Amino acid sequence: MNLVDDVHTLCHLGRSINRIITKIADMVNTIVGCCVDFKHIHARSGINSQRSSVVYLKRTTIQMLMIAVSTGLGVGINSLVSRRLGQKRSEDARMAACNGVFLELIGFAVFFVFGAFIAKPFMKVLTPDATLQQLGGEYLSIVTMFSFGLFMSVIFERLMQSTGNTVLSMTTQLTGALMNIILDPIFIFALDMGVAGAALATAISQAISFTILLVVMQKSDSLKLRL
Repeated sequence: MNLVDDVHTLCHLGRSINRIITKIADMVNTIVGCCVDFKHIHARSGINSQRSSVVYLKRTTIQMLMIAVSTGLGVGINSLVSRRLGQKRSEDARMAACNGVFLELIGFAVFFVFGAFIAKPFMKVLTPDATLQQLGGEYLSIVTMFSFGLFMSVIFERLMQSTGNTVLSMTTQLTGALMNIILDPIFIFALDMGVAGAALATAISQAISFTILLVVMQKSDSLKLRL
């Protein structure tokens, strides 16, 4: 009996460590993306560091809100799918996963509308500087309107975690961060796209993470979605 208890304790400890590692990967991914974008945007625009830092913080607040919404939905679906898989109710788990994807699509739609109609007026409220309004509005519009990859990568990461494959989830997050680092200078400097290039690099790196997760998920025996 003691041996069984020890095994259960070790399994629980292993799952807890995996969750902690995944959360750390989440934070690293976000921090790296923000820092890299800021460095290249500042170098490209040549705007006063203090003023650009303030406005970039405001833009980042919207990005953090997107991450909070997508992650909040993803964590809830993760818990539900994990329980259904543990109960050997595979069809219910697939249904919950599909509902989670649908909820993430709604979240994406909300931020798409924000980017299309509200982002630029929002920047005008934050700063009277016309240059910062233009740069900030451009960046924020692209990041929100092309946030499909963000919302989908988050939900598929959580679904992958629910099957017990936390290592792959962490790997795809770090892959996205690495792609952001690589694509930023290409789009900003080589293609001379400036702030828009930084936003597109972020969106593309998120889309790459989602694509990897989608391919792997479709090959998974534990939770294959019918798309």
